[in-house]
Amino acid sequence: MILPNQLSTRDDISRRTYLQEYAPPDLWERVMAYWQANLHNFVPRPDSSQSSDYTKNAEWMSALKELAPQNYDSLLSQWKVQHKRRPNLWKAMRNLGLD
Repeated sequence: MILPNQLSTRDDISRRTYLQEYAPPDLWERVMAYWQANLHNFVPRPDSSQSSDYTKNAEWMSALKELAPQNYDSLLSQWKVQHKRRPNLWKAMRNLGLD
């Protein structure tokens, strides 16, 4: 985890100085806008899981719900149809408090 108020090394200070000098002032907003628009493309598909452990899928869905609720609702609707016979997926989703 990155804590901006607790820089621990000279490298951290160097990176921060570089960003202040060369990055656009709205970099954070641009990065967040990118993730809000595209995170749904990164959520791993349940049918690509190597086992019946869908914890990672549920964690990605949790992040999607936080950043892009409309994309979450859309993807969840698709999953409810395509993956309705994956009880471990829905159990993992419930464990994280997801619909």
